[in-house]
This record gives sequence, C-alpha cells and structure tokens, in this order.
Amino acid sequence: MINIMYAFLSNDFSGLAIALVVLLIAFLGFKLSRSWVGRVAFGIVGIVAFGLAIGATTHVIRVASIDERFPAPGVMVDVGGYELHVFTEGPKDGPAVVWFGGGHAAGYSMYHLHEAIKAEARSILIDRPGTGWSDAGPFPRTTAREADEMIMVLENAGEKPPFVLAGHSFGGLLAINVARRYPERTAALALLDATPLDVIFYGLDREGLGKLRKMSLASGLRHLFGFYKTPSVNPTIPQTALGVLQTRSRNSFAGSSIYEELTAKGMIDRAFDTMVFDGELGDMPLYLIAPQGDAETQPYTETVTGGHGPRARRFEAFLNAVRERYLAASSNSTRVIAPEGTGHNFPYQAPDFVIETIRGILKEVKQSYDKTDRVVD
Repeated sequence: MINIMYAFLSNDFSGLAIALVVLLIAFLGFKLSRSWVGRVAFGIVGIVAFGLAIGATTHVIRVASIDERFPAPGVMVDVGGYELHVFTEGPKDGPAVVWFGGGHAAGYSMYHLHEAIKAEARSILIDRPGTGWSDAGPFPRTTAREADEMIMVLENAGEKPPFVLAGHSFGGLLAINVARRYPERTAALALLDATPLDVIFYGLDREGLGKLRKMSLASGLRHLFGFYKTPSVNPTIPQTALGVLQTRSRNSFAGSSIYEELTAKGMIDRAFDTMVFDGELGDMPLYLIAPQGDAETQPYTETVTGGHGPRARRFEAFLNAVRERYLAASSNSTRVIAPEGTGHNFPYQAPDFVIETIRGILKEVKQSYDKTDRVVD
C-alpha cells in the first residue's frame, strides 16, 4: 500500500488532486449537513482545502518551467519503461569513473570531482531514480534494485566497462552492491567512507539515519502544496541547479522510500540483498578511503549517548571500527586515510585529495589491464 502511495505522490500534480478531492468532500458535506456545527466544520475544511489547492497549483506551475529552464545536460536513457539521466565527459579509452554521491543524491552532487577528472579519464554521473532529471521508476526504491538499474543505464547509454565505481557514504553502499553483482564490469571499487550496515543494525542511534526517511516524506508533502521557496541558481555552478530539481515531488518520495533501509526495521527484509560479506568480492581491487580518528565522531557519540562515559567511548570505537569491515570484502583491499582534520564529508572538504587518489587507482587499474590485455564485453 505504501508503495502505491509513493508512486502516486511522486507525481507533481498529486497535491492538487488531493486538495480538489478534499474541497469537493467539504462542499458536499457543507451542502448536506443539517446542523450548524457540521456546516462550520466542513466550511473550515473547505477553506483549508482551498488554500492547499492554491499552493499545489503554484507548485505545478513552478515545476512546469523546470525542464525549459534547466534542460538535461546529458542523455535520458530508457531502462524498461522509465528513463534515467546520464551525464558523461572525457576520453573513452581506459576505465571510466562512475560517481555516486552520499544520500540518495543526484549525479551532480559529485560534479566538482567529475569536473576535475574529466580531462584525463571518462567520468560518469548518473541521477539515481527520482533525483535530478531521472524518473522515479517503480517502488519500493532499494539499493539492490538501483544496483541493477545503474548497470542497465550504463549499458543502454553505450558506456563500455570496466568501471571504477566511486561512492560516498550511502552512495558507497550502492557502489559495492553494483560491484558484487557485476564483478566482470568492475575494474576497481573506491569506497569514500561508505555507510556500513553494522551501524544500522547495531548502532545506538535509532533516529539519526532513520530520520532521513521522515524528513524526505515531510519535505515531499510541503513541496506538493507549495510550502517552499524556489532556490536561487548560480549559472556558473552546475550543482546549484539541483536545489530547483529537488523541489520535484519524486525526489523526496524516492528518497523516503529508499531511506527505509537506514532503519533496522526497514532493513530486515532487505539485508541479505544489500550486504556484502567477507571475501565475497574475491580479489577485486577495493580501496577504502576514509578518515581515521574522525573529529566529527566524538561529539556525535556524546549526543547519542548523552554523556562522556564508557558507553560513549564504546560507541565511538564501534563507529571507527565498522567502517573498516569493508576491507574484508576483498583479498585485494587497500586502506587510504583521508587528510587530517577532515570528516565523513571529506570528498567536499578535500576534493584535491580525492582526485589524486582516484588518479592513482586509475593508473594501477590501467597497468593491470595492460598486463593482462583483459577485455570485457
């Protein structure tokens, strides 16, 4: 039932449809009511519904101009009845880098890294379903489903493997799921402090990550009824267009659907299809790139545990340890430490470091493929 709701609400006209139905019910109730109390109640409902209808209409008008103002910079690719947006630049020789941003983010969230590497390597940004210019696709949104969609859209766009998959945070969880399912298409895996499932199941914070689902749902409902300001756009900074694109309802409801995974309850049915166990990637080149002794961890643990005692220290040690578990997924893994003073969002705090690291990975991958003359169809 909830997936039917998400599919309906992902249409930008759904808020107007809801408001008009409520307005009709209020009108009929007012006309048919035989008591003044009933008429007052239905009158109030009608006034509220009328206000929501006005807000929903402004939302529909706003999003109607988005495609004209911000045409897709890449190509729209069919993946079986719905389309995803792919933006590519750079030479086609050698492995391409596919970037996945944190959260359920659009491809342009990693544009600053794409821009820095595109002159020397093929660089690919994909709008995950519901984000950027992409359609929402079917519900529920899951990492497992999107892993298949990522390879399908790359193939249908004519991009040739092997790929270096670089994913930050929740995007890292997506990247490793793509690699597990399609090892023959994966040249290397760069996990930029990828989200570990252990944090979801065993962590103390029962609200933090799970709040993303509620926040996305609330944001989607606000947008449907026009309760937002259109973000400003700096034409010299492509990422700022994302703020406008994110006002589309499908962005919020696709996010709300997939963020079910960030709660222990929501992950129960999806865990086996989402986790990657020790050794499952064989000898695939895996690079875990993350801070060591993250300065942001201690205040977070103190907020969650409400103190500085043994419980807080254990939780902090747990958070620092579980990110390292990804190293066990491959027998050919390398730990790369992010610059001192950076935190979980180091791809934005130290982009030059990330680019240099990816350059090194590409160099090693090319050398490996030159030696073996490996070809992937």
